[in-house]
Amino acid sequence: MKNRIFSFLLTLTLILTVIPMAVSAANDEAKIGSVLYATLGDAITAAKDGETVEVLKNCNFAGMTISKNITVKGAAGLAEKPLITVGASIVPGANATLTFEGLRFTSTKNVFSFTSASAGSALTLKNCDVESNGYYCVFIDVQGITLNIEGGNYVSNWGCIVCGSTMPKTAEERTKISVNINGAVLTQTANIGGMYAPVSNGNGKSNMEIRITDSTLNANDGSKADGACVKIGGNAGTYNITADNVLTVKNSTLNSNAQYGIYEERTAKTDITIEVSTTNLNSSKVGGACVKAGGGNGTVENLTLTVKGNLTRLNSKSQYCVYYQGTQNSAIGLEGGILTVEEAGQAPAGAVLTYKTPENARAKVTVSGAEIDTSKLALDLDANTDFSITAGKLNEEKSTLSFGGKKQTAQNHPFTNTLYAQYLKGTTAESASTNVRFAIQVPMEGYESYGFLVSAENRILFCALANGGKILSVETDKLYTAVYANGEKIGTDAEGFGWLALGIDGIPKADFGTEFSVRPFAVKNGTVILGETYSFTVNGLLSK
Repeated sequence: MKNRIFSFLLTLTLILTVIPMAVSAANDEAKIGSVLYATLGDAITAAKDGETVEVLKNCNFAGMTISKNITVKGAAGLAEKPLITVGASIVPGANATLTFEGLRFTSTKNVFSFTSASAGSALTLKNCDVESNGYYCVFIDVQGITLNIEGGNYVSNWGCIVCGSTMPKTAEERTKISVNINGAVLTQTANIGGMYAPVSNGNGKSNMEIRITDSTLNANDGSKADGACVKIGGNAGTYNITADNVLTVKNSTLNSNAQYGIYEERTAKTDITIEVSTTNLNSSKVGGACVKAGGGNGTVENLTLTVKGNLTRLNSKSQYCVYYQGTQNSAIGLEGGILTVEEAGQAPAGAVLTYKTPENARAKVTVSGAEIDTSKLALDLDANTDFSITAGKLNEEKSTLSFGGKKQTAQNHPFTNTLYAQYLKGTTAESASTNVRFAIQVPMEGYESYGFLVSAENRILFCALANGGKILSVETDKLYTAVYANGEKIGTDAEGFGWLALGIDGIPKADFGTEFSVRPFAVKNGTVILGETYSFTVNGLLSK
């Protein structure tokens, strides 16, 4: 009997011993290995370099500066990511390397902050969901840090990643800020404009690289002017030079209900690349653009925008796809993709606009593979913009081009379908030289003047412009009632039509294989209306 009573008491003692541990484990918020901690703050304080803190449940965290190299992650086997309610910011300490993984964060303050105590630190957020109501998901106010965002959703009513106004005073202090966003969704729900954007260097820090890959940025609020998905540069100040900035958007989507998709102002040197990505500007605000540079606070200098990749799209429901206003020594390179401006009742509207470019700081626009698809102005370039095109499609048949105020289009051109070309009678492949005559019919009334554009080794012609080589523009206000070549009349006369004629003389034998391009044009109300381009070689004419 005594043995049975002893056995019962021993069992009861063991049960009572185990029960408090089980209760303790249910209440503990975190662990390191097998060691449990009552609060997440206790666990982080106890963690050593290289250790991993596992979060066991939803919890509150006062926030702190973490000056160690640790990982904080949601424990395996949980039904959902633990939610951490942050009282004050989580601050990476100097030279610390911090990783947070598989967690949710919410706060009415900045959830994460890089402060003056964070120089040299790196913060990685893996598959985390971060929400700030009233401040930012991540606040950056120091140079020389790295932020890596890998997956997850970020939501704020004031900005997801926002830079502060603290500025270094020397070039040596302007160490690089690296922001890498990969596979994430960033959404700003309100207050978009000024320095506030889903991703914003709106206070004008220098030497900052922002790389957005496989991600989506949403600027949902369009109530204010100058809002954007990404903002670079801005506030005035002695040290706000905003130089050496890089923005790369690759395999990503920018959805903006604000005035712009990307907005840059008051910068000294920036490189922007949009590759295999889509920018949807859903706002119909006046002056809106998928990419806007200048026109705000201070000048934009040495900006290079490169649009590349066949799948890239700049879709604007406002006025422009790309708008440079008063930029200095800046360039636009359209290497691929399609630029589209939808009909939204804005006038004027166009795919690419340069405006008020200084004469001594010219802009440069190059089309080398992109397509511009709009019934508006395809290009509206001021007189201080240099233009060239090597490949691409401008859809002149439904759009208008403007160079320094002189407009041109291929819409509803008046020329007949047949352009006659004849070489000098008696010419052979062995002749020392030859002459070629052209003629095309055009209505005799309704146009101020007519002409031909002629160039060699160039299939894409523009009035007074050509890629490579020289272009000859021959213009007249007179038409012939009949045209003869080699003593024989060319073509059949038509009532109300006259003949526009051109002669190219003295083509040497060495250039018999050179391709010449001839394009007729007529001028009506100051607008140049282009006909079809006819290309030929002397050898090709001889073989017919």
